[in-house]
Amino acid sequence: MIGTRLEGLSDACNATLRWAALMRTPALSLLRELQADVTEQAVIDGVSEALAADVLIEAGDQADSYNFGHALIQETVVSELLAAEQVRMHAAIAEALTRRADARRDVDAAQLAYHSLRAEPVLDTHLVRSACGAAGDEAMAAHAFEAAQEWYGHAVDVGDAADLGARHLYGLARSRAALMDDLADSPAILLRSFEHFVTTNDHAMAVEVASVAEWLAFRASNAGTTSMVERAL
Repeated sequence: MIGTRLEGLSDACNATLRWAALMRTPALSLLRELQADVTEQAVIDGVSEALAADVLIEAGDQADSYNFGHALIQETVVSELLAAEQVRMHAAIAEALTRRADARRDVDAAQLAYHSLRAEPVLDTHLVRSACGAAGDEAMAAHAFEAAQEWYGHAVDVGDAADLGARHLYGLARSRAALMDDLADSPAILLRSFEHFVTTNDHAMAVEVASVAEWLAFRASNAGTTSMVERAL
């Protein structure tokens, strides 16, 4: 039923839908940027055709942004893409969002992290880790501690970049502390972060990490953090 419905759309429309299906809330400007091999009008026409067929609907709270009319339509479009093709397309989306962020344009950190993580096999590890860490930072600032814990966890798991890894370990422990989750394991995570900052003579960060570790030790009745504070100072 859904496949037949999609087959009735033009090739240009289906090409646009393939990009849109990989996004949470596809925006017209990004869809145009990702399809640089076709004219801007062709992309606009493809979106208009999808809207007329109720395959896409306008996202009421965001200008020139869309959602799929039904989740099954989006799932069907994605299922027709090869795994390698999905990775390539996620990488292109992540790179486009990164260019926007570098140009100081408003970019949702979680969206960039999502696409970067999906494209991890072909993207620079530093970019993926940075994107996940930035999403963790944004979630922490919004007091979305569960999301922060998830993004910092991804950042820690990706690749091996000492400085970023230390900061993300610290973020992971902070988000767990905010949720009062896994407090018994958090001091060990903080210690790994702390050791890096001491080694690199980043005393300000070392003191900050040690202070959080001291608070966690108090809540979890762990000992041994006083020496961390002394070493940081």
